[in-house]
Amino acid sequence: MPRKITEIRENISNSNLVARKKFNLPSQSNIKIFNYPDQLEIILLNQLQTKNNQKYQYLLILLEKGNPKYTVYAEENETKKFIIYGYDEIIDKARNTQTRENISQSEFVEISKEFIVQYIQEEIIRKTKVLEVERRRKVEEEKLRIESEIRRKAEEEKRIIEAKRIKNIEIALEKSGRDKNQLPEFMKVQNMISKYLKVSLEEITLDSHLIDNLGLTTETKFSDTPLAKALKKEFPLEMEDNILYTTVGDLFDLIIFKKIVVKFLTENLKLELNKINLVHCKKFDLPSNLRIVFTHLDELFLVLLSQVQTKNNQEYPYLMLFMENSVPKYYVYSEEIEIEKEYGENIGGIPVGYRKEMIKAYLLKVYHRTLEELINSQIIESLEENQFAEIGLKLITKDAEKNADKLRSKVLVRSKILERVKKVISQELKINIERVELETSFSVDKLDNMKFKLVLMELQMALEKEFKIQLEKLEVNLPGNDGKYSWNVKGICDYICDAIINQTKKETTKKSN
Repeated sequence: MPRKITEIRENISNSNLVARKKFNLPSQSNIKIFNYPDQLEIILLNQLQTKNNQKYQYLLILLEKGNPKYTVYAEENETKKFIIYGYDEIIDKARNTQTRENISQSEFVEISKEFIVQYIQEEIIRKTKVLEVERRRKVEEEKLRIESEIRRKAEEEKRIIEAKRIKNIEIALEKSGRDKNQLPEFMKVQNMISKYLKVSLEEITLDSHLIDNLGLTTETKFSDTPLAKALKKEFPLEMEDNILYTTVGDLFDLIIFKKIVVKFLTENLKLELNKINLVHCKKFDLPSNLRIVFTHLDELFLVLLSQVQTKNNQEYPYLMLFMENSVPKYYVYSEEIEIEKEYGENIGGIPVGYRKEMIKAYLLKVYHRTLEELINSQIIESLEENQFAEIGLKLITKDAEKNADKLRSKVLVRSKILERVKKVISQELKINIERVELETSFSVDKLDNMKFKLVLMELQMALEKEFKIQLEKLEVNLPGNDGKYSWNVKGICDYICDAIINQTKKETTKKSN
């Protein structure tokens, strides 16, 4: 219970209840400031005296459901004047005061009513403000909730669109024969192009041309553009001006090649790189005479690097890789050496101005990635980009031509072996030679296994006579699901071909010894 009325009640020694009646709110009270407005009443006391002889001439209490809300009381001060207090029991504070020389009961009641009405009006204003603040708070909360919901939906829609865009990029990468795991690198390139060329991400696809689709013109010097500078800083990557005429996919491939090359140099050649510059990556148009050597004819690239420096300060002015389907097949690098050079000329058999001198030169070495061995080399006196690339390609091509000749010889030998094997089979098995092809298979029931082995023995002797070589025992394959033993022409050709190669090696070794 509030302090003031509690103090009075606990110390009352004498009081007189004058009146007790229901209190009706003023009609203008249109805001609910009481919880139980129909249970408001006023109690009027007089001649109230406390135990410590403190006197209250009059005391009026506004009650709501028996609980004090507002108290008006009159005290006599030292000057024998009466001070009337209007005391708010809820906030425990006097809200109104008035001083009178003398005061009657009716005057006290009128003043009390004025105090109560003023109290109610002030509470109405206060409550109105509170309600307005609450209303504004709810409006603001609802506004924030709606904005938050709009943002959430927008972000969700954005996520859906972004997920769809990413999925489309993955599909495009797979359809183009690229690895969908390269998605992060492509999105990085895509974002950089969007930022520097001021185009939307949706416009930037693998097939987008920098000139036709993305706003650059033929007059643009690409190497000077902010995009080229940003790409060089990010990857780093030298950009030639002819990149203008390529697609985003070509630009992306260049970046991926840089990553592959760095991984190859680091993991395979054990070079801890400190600096590397990718000069260019060009698709290699394969001469028709070399097609037999490579499987992925549309995925051949020449990659030229410069300023390759390792962490232990080992330097390679230039380094070139020949790649097939993103896998290095050959790599070429240069070493600085000293060579002896002769100067002068021969006039009429007499050397004029003849001298010898040690000069600086460069040794170009070509390694075969699969064989892990040096396959070619050449000494040049000056090292320039075009010269290095030209000689390196010639050395690579020379080895490819040699391999092509071997493969063509092998194919030719195999073709001739096939014709002779077909002839022997036709004669031994008494069948039309046109029925015998490379993939032709022959089978026999399990019950005729001994007869089948006898046929094989006769066939083996005929083949040894035909090719003048000693063959190991021909074996039939294990029976299949149908319970039959089988063998085929291809297996016999491979068998004969390997036997001839082995015999040739033995004869070569014997001659060399």
